Amino acid sequence: MVTLVAVLAAFTLMAAACGEDDEPAPAPAAPAVDTAALEAAQADAAAAQADAAAALAGASAAAEAAAEAQAALEAALAEAMAAAEGQVDPETVAALDAQLQEAQAAAEAAEAEAAAAAAEAEAATAAAEAAQAEAAEAAATAEEAAAGPTDPCGGENETSTVTIMMDWLAYWSWAALVAADDQGYYAEEGLKVDIIAPPSAAEPLKMLAADQVDFAINYVPALFTARAAGIDVKAVAAHQRNLSSSLFWLPDAGIEGPQDFRGKTIGATAKLDENAYLDTLLESEGMTRDDITIVDPGFSWAPLLLEGAIDVAYGVAPSPASMKGIGGPFDLVRLEYKDYGVPNYPWLLFVSSDAFLNENPAATCRFLRATNRGIAYAYSDDATTEAIANMLHGINDGFSVQTSLDHAGLMRADFFDENGQWGQLVESDWDAGRAWLVERGLLEADSTVQVSDVMTNEHITKALASE
Repeated sequence: MVTLVAVLAAFTLMAAACGEDDEPAPAPAAPAVDTAALEAAQADAAAAQADAAAALAGASAAAEAAAEAQAALEAALAEAMAAAEGQVDPETVAALDAQLQEAQAAAEAAEAEAAAAAAEAEAATAAAEAAQAEAAEAAATAEEAAAGPTDPCGGENETSTVTIMMDWLAYWSWAALVAADDQGYYAEEGLKVDIIAPPSAAEPLKMLAADQVDFAINYVPALFTARAAGIDVKAVAAHQRNLSSSLFWLPDAGIEGPQDFRGKTIGATAKLDENAYLDTLLESEGMTRDDITIVDPGFSWAPLLLEGAIDVAYGVAPSPASMKGIGGPFDLVRLEYKDYGVPNYPWLLFVSSDAFLNENPAATCRFLRATNRGIAYAYSDDATTEAIANMLHGINDGFSVQTSLDHAGLMRADFFDENGQWGQLVESDWDAGRAWLVERGLLEADSTVQVSDVMTNEHITKALASE
């Protein structure tokens, strides 16, 4: 049996939950924006509070009834005890006994009703609290809607002008930036972007180190080397995510694979990383430089290959377009170094200095966001791609519109990952790249330069978060 004390205690707890004055807690203050969802939530909260108050009143009445029944029971018990001691006649005893049973039943019923009322009050209080929480959430949502979406890039730009030095004369690697500028994406981000061609391959990092440009397009090996030399440069996005370095030969050269390189003439420059690629390939096939002849073709690899002066030439993904441009075959056979022991780290990178990144995080994020929109636009349809190719031809007439279109097709797969996303850096690729650079002697074994020193996803992650 539920005792009256327990019922009253439950009633007291329920009253405390709804407030010291037995009044429901006030609804949250109205948010800045009055929405239907907010009004409905507040109405639900008010109704739930009214239900809780009514349930508490019922519990109070039930408790009073239980108290009266308990008092009647106690009186009946006293009379019954007196009768038992012979102080009244048998008829009175029988009447008192009936009265006692009736009072006991009434007390039990009152206690049960009080317990039910207390449970109802507890449930109503919980419902009121839930409704209040829902109303508060609706208010917060309304206030957030009034404030508008939060820009992942942060507050205002720290600079309104950005300068970037590219990797080469204007060709398809410029497409993302040219498109972003032409479509007003940079302007929408509050930026004016100056795109500069480098006077030489070594200039972009030099200009970056001298604070003459804000960004540069560069490569993984060069970043580790520069950082080891005390130049604080860091990649913030992958422009082309796959290692593009390759070897090419004519389809009728009689070469099936690297095992057929023995006795052949390979056209390769004296660049350290390019030589390391070739050595890695040869070692993977059980060969050395003694098995081949190496010549430096300079920029004339395509005519030399076509004339038979060399059998195999170093190149990158868009190289077949250069061969086609001089009347040679477009369907060159391609061997990619990443398939023969060289790690598949990114080829072209957006690079900046620690100082610029620390001082201009919002501008960096918005620059990358607009550039991401630019590369997506450049590939949005054939007509758009051709329009961008025409713009590039206007900047550099050394490449025909058709050559730029060929570049676009050859380079497309390297701009985007399997999810169609541009820009993200994959740390494990950089870990493998660093280990390979140490193995090939391009980075000292005891170098303190770590992957985290030369790359960060901080800015590109924020830039992509709002796309």
